[in-house]
Amino acid sequence: MFFGHHLKREIMNIPNYFFPKNDSTISIVSPRLGDNAFYVFDYLAKQSSYDVEFMFIQGHIRNSELISTIFKKFYEIYGIKPKFLRSKEGLSHYYRSKWVFSDGYVAITKPTKTQNIVQLWHGYIGKRIGFMNPNKPDETALFNRTTSLFTTQSSFLVLQFMAEFRIPYEKFVITTSPRFDRILISKSRARKLLKSLEIDTSFKHILLGAPTFRRDEKNNIDPIKSVELLKTYISDRVQKVLRENDSLLVIKPHPSLTPYLEKLEVGSDNIVFLSNKTLYENLLGITDILPAFDMLITDYSSVFVDYLLLDRPVVFFVPDYAEVQKSLGYTVDFETYTPGPKVYTPSELAETIQYYLNSDVNDEFKMKRQCIRDVLIEKWYPKDNTKRLLQDIGLI
Repeated sequence: MFFGHHLKREIMNIPNYFFPKNDSTISIVSPRLGDNAFYVFDYLAKQSSYDVEFMFIQGHIRNSELISTIFKKFYEIYGIKPKFLRSKEGLSHYYRSKWVFSDGYVAITKPTKTQNIVQLWHGYIGKRIGFMNPNKPDETALFNRTTSLFTTQSSFLVLQFMAEFRIPYEKFVITTSPRFDRILISKSRARKLLKSLEIDTSFKHILLGAPTFRRDEKNNIDPIKSVELLKTYISDRVQKVLRENDSLLVIKPHPSLTPYLEKLEVGSDNIVFLSNKTLYENLLGITDILPAFDMLITDYSSVFVDYLLLDRPVVFFVPDYAEVQKSLGYTVDFETYTPGPKVYTPSELAETIQYYLNSDVNDEFKMKRQCIRDVLIEKWYPKDNTKRLLQDIGLI
């Protein structure tokens, strides 16, 4: 299985055995901004004792204008520009690094005695992936061969990831997450970030819609199904409830759907789409603005687990529940581990939004949210989560 992938990594590993490693040289490799790897970079780049580089994966961001904007913003803040991993400069830094971090990207090499590869996995419970993918094992199944340390937030998740990725127990480190430093900022500070993205924050309530993508029979992202789902978020019933309650719904689709957003006509001042492009232009991710929202509406995305730290209502809008359960499935019992109401139609969604916007509402899921949070997140702190993670893995 994955013979070609393993062969490529054995070839890429050959120079790794000959390049001398520098204890203070660190490579951060990620296909995205605004997640665990980027936050580790942000922390280390502001410490003068480290030679740290952030490296993009070639081809992941294909908009040359956006790349130029990101590089310029990087230089303004950090005094350096990102590199591309497979460039001459990128590989040179990578091979000299004592530590390599990523948050979802499968490393191009395998760990050696002189180089640690740390997977800062960004997921929790959710769609079945890796060896549990019901169609066929996907590339994340390679984590078991390309990781020295795999960080996660609870013993419960260790058992799940052992099944999904077949990683031996001794490679896991139960620790906190760099994302938590961004999630636990004040709502007012997050609202300022949201306003900097030219989103109107004067509404009484601001809600986040964060649906994940849908797949086709071949396990590829299906843009048609995914966009059809987005349309159900902007129904007339939902728009009416938002207007009557002075509320804004910010919908953040999966990055792969950005090219299709222009085709969606909202026709309402109470709904706005937020693309990855807008976030990346400001070196932000959804995590940075998560505290700005009074309620989260999602489906099978694990973003709700981070949101549990804020102890605010979560609504699970799953109009295609039966189909998804039959095709891709969920790693745990969906009903048990999702602490919020399940709604299946735009009308039910509108009614549920109305219910939670009522200040006198009895929040029946509050205790369950806290229970699920404590099961999935054993370690978190009010501040310094990135520093504590780096201490737990032995870097500082």
